[in-house]
Amino acid sequence: MAIYPNPNYNYQQPIVNPNYSPIPNYQQPHQIDTGIIWVQGESGAKAYPVQSGKSIVLFDSESERFFIKSADISGMPQPLRVFNYSETKENEIKQQVDTSQFITREEFEIAINSLKHKPQNNNQQKEVNKNGKLPIQ
Repeated sequence: MAIYPNPNYNYQQPIVNPNYSPIPNYQQPHQIDTGIIWVQGESGAKAYPVQSGKSIVLFDSESERFFIKSADISGMPQPLRVFNYSETKENEIKQQVDTSQFITREEFEIAINSLKHKPQNNNQQKEVNKNGKLPIQ
C-alpha cells in the first residue's frame, strides 16, 4: 500500500494543538473594584499619576485622611489638597439642623387661614368673575 501526500494539506502551516498555551494558565486572584484608590501617606498621594485636566480622590491607608489631586490641562500638577475625615453619628446629623428659621404647624395654619379669609377689593372680584382666574399682582 503506497502512501500518497494529501493535496489539500498546507505544508507551510504548523500543526497547532488548540489546548496548548505557551503561557501557563494561573488563576488570577479575585479583586473587587470598589472605586476607592488607596495610597500610603502623603508621599504615596504625591507619587500617584493624574491625567491632564483631571482630578482624583485618594484615600490614605495609614490615617483618617484623603487627598484631592489635580492636574491642569497641560499636565502640570496642582497643589495637593489634604482633608481629615471622621465618622458622624446619626443623632449628630439631626442636631446640626438649624430650626430657628422654621415656623410651627399652628403658625402655618393661622397664616393660611388669614389669607383665605382676606377680603378682596372690587376690581379683583370683577376680574375673577370674568376670567375665572385670579389676577396677577
